[in-house]
Amino acid sequence: VEVARNGAEALTQLNEIKDKQLPDLIVLDIKMPLIGGMDVLRTIRRDLKMEGLPVLILSSSDEAEDVLSASLLSCSSYVRKEIDMDVYIEKVMVERPVRTRAGVIASERSTSSIRKLVLSS
Repeated sequence: VEVARNGAEALTQLNEIKDKQLPDLIVLDIKMPLIGGMDVLRTIRRDLKMEGLPVLILSSSDEAEDVLSASLLSCSSYVRKEIDMDVYIEKVMVERPVRTRAGVIASERSTSSIRKLVLSS
């Protein structure tokens, strides 16, 4: 798992690895410092090497404009941040199962692993 603390850092990291091995999933917040999540998503979709990456927007915003913008930019899924971590993880797994080259990892074991990962970051 790679973590970027702002949109500029996210784009830098993606540009450094796009000729090597791209991530299986990108999780973006709309309200990221320096470069916002929608601008990061727009940049990803314009890059031929990254345009097909699954991108999940995780945001506290439930504004219709934000959801529509994400959809128009071919966001894989839009998930509103929940206060209850179990509800959040259940939504993520139902709306967009995490996929790897080996297949879907949406199981009880992976859900608890994802919960630990999210809570530790």
